[in-house]
Amino acid sequence: MTNYKQTAIMIVYVGLIAVFAVGCKENISQHDEESLTQISTTDRIIKVDDLLNSSFKKSKQYATDGLPGAEAVIYGFLKKDSDAFDYEVRFYSNHREAVDLGIELAEEGSGLTAVLNKKEAVYKEGIKERRMVIGGAGGAGGRSGIGPRYGGYIVYENLILLCPGANLGQAIDRCKYLIIALKPND
Repeated sequence: MTNYKQTAIMIVYVGLIAVFAVGCKENISQHDEESLTQISTTDRIIKVDDLLNSSFKKSKQYATDGLPGAEAVIYGFLKKDSDAFDYEVRFYSNHREAVDLGIELAEEGSGLTAVLNKKEAVYKEGIKERRMVIGGAGGAGGRSGIGPRYGGYIVYENLILLCPGANLGQAIDRCKYLIIALKPND
């Protein structure tokens, strides 16, 4: 393994440890959405219909084989202004199961160390949607390759959201768009 890869993996692990050290938040208010943590709950249970009745648009529903504890997995997009953002939404029966059973495979499907090869992935459904062409847009001599579509994930209520972005910070910012769409109308 090259020094670059070792350094990148170490940075990701240190960042994840720091985020997990913060722990779960008890409530997410309008103010808290600005500083959303990677793991949060108000103990609300979000159902598939809640997602489908929001502004989120379903493209596919994946099988849950290979994803322990998951009840459903939906791939789709959400429009924000003139941009559309792709998400993979994994449903669990409660927040604790999402944390205990879902984080390891959320890490497999997102971030700098995402497993993007179907032969190597534990959860194989949707692997094509979890990768994208990166780089090479700048004319002759530009390099391109395959990279992760999802810069990171969050555990929100009983869901794991794989969110688009070049890094964890951008992914969490874009997770906020979906969380706002999922808020119940009081």
